[in-house]
Amino acid sequence: MLCGNNQAIVAECVRSVIDWVDVFLLIDTGITDDSVHIAREIAGDKLLVRTFEWCNDFALARNFSLEAAADANATWALTIDTDERMIVSGYDDIETLRAALSSAPAILAWLVPARDGSYDKERLIRVPTRLQWNGRTHESLIGAAANERCVLPGWKFFEERKTVEQFQHKLQRDLVILEEETRDKPHTARWWYYLGQTHEELEQYAEAIEAYQRCFEIRDGWAEQAAWACFNMAKCHSRLGQFNRAVEACASGLARQPASPELAWQAAYCCYENGRDRDAILWAEVAVRLGHYEGLEAGKGRVSFRNLTGWYEGPYDVMRFAYRRLGEYVQADAAERKYHAAKEQRLSDSNDSQPLTTTSAALRTGRTVVAVLGTYSSGSSAIAGVLHHLGVVMGTQFHGGHFEAAWMADQLRRWWSEPDLEESATSKERIAVFRQWMHDRQRDSRSAVGLKHPLLALCCDDLVEAWGRETKFIWSHRALEESIASLQRRAWWPGKEQAIQSRLYCAAETFFSNRTHLRIDFSDLKANPAREIDRIIDDLQLSPTDEQHQTAVTSIVV
Repeated sequence: MLCGNNQAIVAECVRSVIDWVDVFLLIDTGITDDSVHIAREIAGDKLLVRTFEWCNDFALARNFSLEAAADANATWALTIDTDERMIVSGYDDIETLRAALSSAPAILAWLVPARDGSYDKERLIRVPTRLQWNGRTHESLIGAAANERCVLPGWKFFEERKTVEQFQHKLQRDLVILEEETRDKPHTARWWYYLGQTHEELEQYAEAIEAYQRCFEIRDGWAEQAAWACFNMAKCHSRLGQFNRAVEACASGLARQPASPELAWQAAYCCYENGRDRDAILWAEVAVRLGHYEGLEAGKGRVSFRNLTGWYEGPYDVMRFAYRRLGEYVQADAAERKYHAAKEQRLSDSNDSQPLTTTSAALRTGRTVVAVLGTYSSGSSAIAGVLHHLGVVMGTQFHGGHFEAAWMADQLRRWWSEPDLEESATSKERIAVFRQWMHDRQRDSRSAVGLKHPLLALCCDDLVEAWGRETKFIWSHRALEESIASLQRRAWWPGKEQAIQSRLYCAAETFFSNRTHLRIDFSDLKANPAREIDRIIDDLQLSPTDEQHQTAVTSIVV
């Protein structure tokens, strides 16, 4: 394990593997905190510390660790980072693991899959070894033939999410290295790919597109990496609203590696976002044909750059919304059923019934998570718009002008059919969906994440269970009589306004009676937008730019 000043996270890393090793080798890359002491408390006499003078080169450090393992008379070296955790099943003890590793003498490196199925990573390396890590960052293990690498049954790993500060530090460090690598080795596709990824994670989408394009254009590069560069390029184009160019990038990627259902799925999504519903359905059908639920399982055998949602339920997700927007409800319902069945199969196939850690979303990421609650016509749309303008991610596609995540709005209406608000889903189902939705938003963005919809007032406890007790809540408050009168003027559900608003108001009032929250009165927001928006900023600990702040203030129309 390479280790710097990681005292906050090193303990869980050590605990996850200590029963499966004879010696825990800690490579000190410049520790000045209590990391070694904490590791020794857990590892005891198994701990062996070696010092490596850090020189901004991960491959050099990992190769040093392999040599140190061989010097310690090891036969296998298990690699793990301080923010990673191993999950082991199917082995009684270290001896059964040792026997399994020794059962295939030709294997030089055992791979362990990520828990979400996105890729496999070399974890157990036979030592002494002729294999070498290569690359100052995003290093890869080279030298093993296909028949010398194999996936280890029963093992998985996951990575704890970094705080915003930790993640930004990593990106800026990688950016410096990768700019040097692409300058010194401009014909190596790998460095262009990871430069693109770094720019993308820094939300520098134009620069990311340029780097991904350079990766794709190097024709003697790895086809799978080139195809995935196109997948990420398409995501960046869609972030910029360039949906047609995104579809073209997906088509280019498929030409390079046809066994990529993710690319067809991404093209389908971009067509849907661009209002091209028929094209979206056709691209989704291509993804289905290439995928693993009803298709050819074209991606089978790929070990890197995977998005299993695109192999299973993703295409049906696009279809159900595209058909519904076309008014073809029979086809939409059929796609809906296949969406849920395919998702269930994905979870079963990957044995990933718990895709998220039990730690709350807010605590796991170090980022703000906020829910906006209120009745219809309470001003919650105005508050959600303010959050959007302040940089909070409120969803990828909005329902109308209400700053409501369209997909989640459809789920809420399915759970609580309007106007009678009859419950049609269990709390367990709602919690799972809220948790996955938040996971997807946090995976795609490093900003604060929020959700708004009047029907959330009926799901308060579900939100706390799904996102954790650190979740922030804003009560968009308006006197009940006023909200009823406003809803009557909208004439959405004639004769039902009082029943709907009363139920939502009472649910929110009961929840907030013993829950810390920020109350924003609609009348105060209209009277003094700047003051109320500053209250929101302070409560959520946001750091908007002056332009974002001004846009948020001017978004309030009196």
